[in-house]
Amino acid sequence: LSLGALSFGEKKVLFRGTRFIFEQPEFEDLDRLRALFYLLEVKINILHKLLFSYLDEHINILVGDEIGAKEISDCSLVISGLQIKKIEASLALLGPMRMDYVRAISSICAVKRKLEELIGGER
Repeated sequence: LSLGALSFGEKKVLFRGTRFIFEQPEFEDLDRLRALFYLLEVKINILHKLLFSYLDEHINILVGDEIGAKEISDCSLVISGLQIKKIEASLALLGPMRMDYVRAISSICAVKRKLEELIGGER
């Protein structure tokens, strides 16, 4: 699941790839899936606060309870900030603890580079 936080005037949280959650065996349990979607839809303020806490450009990996949301305490979150011109953003990938971290980090870095290129920002 790709998560994004964007601040340009107003702060927004965007989600992409929620359909891929259903491909993960960890989410075959309906109670776990229900808890995740409850977090995404009802307790969005938790994710909002979390994503806007990581606006620096470092890659951060949060595993389990480090995420700070019991609904996803059995997941991992790879997160990094991005600042281009007047835009502040946070990009994140949420997945099972067994995720391919090298691939997740590479994906975050590739998206950051592409956004910098498209928006014309400088580091």
